[in-house]
Amino acid sequence: MTSSSADLLKVLSSQATPGVAAAPERAAAAGALDFSKLLHMARSGQLASGREVKVARGAGVNFSEDQIKRLSAAADLAESQGATRALVKMDGMAIRLDVAMREVTGVVDLSKVGVITGIDAVVEVPPVATGTAGVGGAAEVGGQTLLKALGSKGVARA
Repeated sequence: MTSSSADLLKVLSSQATPGVAAAPERAAAAGALDFSKLLHMARSGQLASGREVKVARGAGVNFSEDQIKRLSAAADLAESQGATRALVKMDGMAIRLDVAMREVTGVVDLSKVGVITGIDAVVEVPPVATGTAGVGGAAEVGGQTLLKALGSKGVARA
């Protein structure tokens, strides 16, 4: 069976012709988050990836479990803004963080005069006493990979 181009256009025209009702949109499953809502949550730091930050050998620093959780939330926020290497200010420290690898690579002494290079974002993590759950109160949504899809770079403040 062969179809002419006119026959194919006739079939397609019913979908593109004004005045013809469009197919109804599928209803979202009850309780499901839509993509735009997840995207907004990721950009505002309210979505956690669940990926934990590790400390590189030779970084010269140790962290408590709570500090690792807060660093992980800071990494999520930095990644949501498109950062790849961040300076994280937390608990009086300035920490170098490889955002993509989720790895602390060292500590920076901000009291020394000089230029800090290789940083494309600065994230300030609030102290624990403020009562916040991590950076920006991030909520974990398992299995989501939205953070990698976001593209704007900048400086984030938690």
